This record gives sequence, C-alpha cells and structure tokens, in this order.
Amino acid sequence: MKRILVPMTFAVTFWLVCCQSANRDFGSTDKLGQKTSKEAMEMLSQESRQGLEEELEALVLRINSDIASGEYEKWLLYLSSDYMDNYNSREILSGISLSPRLGTRGMVLTDLKDYYEWVVMPSRHDAKLESIEIATEKRAIAYSMYKGSKARLYELEKIHGEWRITIWK
Repeated sequence: MKRILVPMTFAVTFWLVCCQSANRDFGSTDKLGQKTSKEAMEMLSQESRQGLEEELEALVLRINSDIASGEYEKWLLYLSSDYMDNYNSREILSGISLSPRLGTRGMVLTDLKDYYEWVVMPSRHDAKLESIEIATEKRAIAYSMYKGSKARLYELEKIHGEWRITIWK
C-alpha cells in the first residue's frame, strides 16, 4: 500500500476520542442485519478486495488533496447526508467547540463550514494513509497512525454507487 502524506493535528485526536471509536468489532451484524467483516470478506475474491482497496486508496488521496487545497465545495461532494446532518448539528458543534484547543481560542463552531475550516483542514496536517480495512463491499475505514496508535481518518460507505464519507450508527 502506498503511503500518502496528508495533514493531521489535534483535531483528529479530538474527533477520534469524542466522536469515533478506533476499534470496531467487524465480526457482528450491522443495523440493517447485514454481515460485516469476516463472513462478508470471505465472500469477496482476492481480486475484488485488491481492486476495492486500490479504488479506496485513490479516493482517500483525492479527498485529502481537496482538503489540503481548501476545496470546501469539493469536500461536500464526498459527504453522506448523515455526515452532513451530524456535523451541522448545533449540539455536536457545541461539544467540539468545548475542546481544549478550540475553547482556549474562543472559537465557537456554528456550521459545517466552520467544522471544515477549524477541524477537518487542520486535522490532515501530518497524516499518512496507513491502511484500509474493508468491512463489506460497501463499507470501509481508512486509517492512519497517530502517535503510535491506529487513527481513523474516514468511515466510507458506498451509497447509490458512489463512495461517501459517512458516520456509521
């Protein structure tokens, strides 16, 4: 797997700790009753897995390139509606605004664009795509390493034939 250099700072750490769990049991059933991980992966051929991994690596590279260039409008195109709803929520943004890094600066996030500018963009400062874990042919997680630990960059889901950054509930 190629290593891709992308930015990452405090924001990912905050995001990982507060909003995401870095270790998910993929040997269970998701909310739709579909098998995740081992059983699903056994159904994918090695060729399918490799093709899917390459497709997702290219996607993560494009996403991170657009983020690094400050392409907010392009970034929006990668998001699922669940992701947009979540990070446009006053409750979620208020919690993120209370983080030590943002709170000490007096920054209060009010919308998705604030989240993009103050959390997403800075969080890609030093990140490298370390691995992609394919849960099913329609779900995957992109990881980097941060301070020696596996850090989740994106939860990805294929929705209506297109890969999107999403939040698995």
